[in-house]
Amino acid sequence: MDPVDALERVAYLLDRQLAPPQKAKAFLRAAEVVRDLPDGELERLHRAGKLGELAGVGDSTGRVIGQALDGRARPRGRAGGHHRGARR
Repeated sequence: MDPVDALERVAYLLDRQLAPPQKAKAFLRAAEVVRDLPDGELERLHRAGKLGELAGVGDSTGRVIGQALDGRARPRGRAGGHHRGARR
C-alpha cells in the first residue's frame, strides 16, 4: 500500500471510530507532508531511520509510513487493529 493511502486510510478509520479529531488530522497532515516530498526522499529517510525528522511525522504516523514502505500495511476495518471485544 502506498504510504499516503495508508495514512489517509488510518485517518478515515479514526474518524469513523469518533476518535478525537486531532488524531485523524495528524495522519492527514503527515499524508500531505509525504505527498509533497521529492521522488525517492521518503524511501531514503526510511532506510536511514529518519522519518521522524519530517515536520508533521511522529511515532504513530512514522510507523504507518514504514509499514507501507516495507509492504506490511494492510487495510483493516478498524484503526489500530483492535476488534470488537478486544481488551485494552
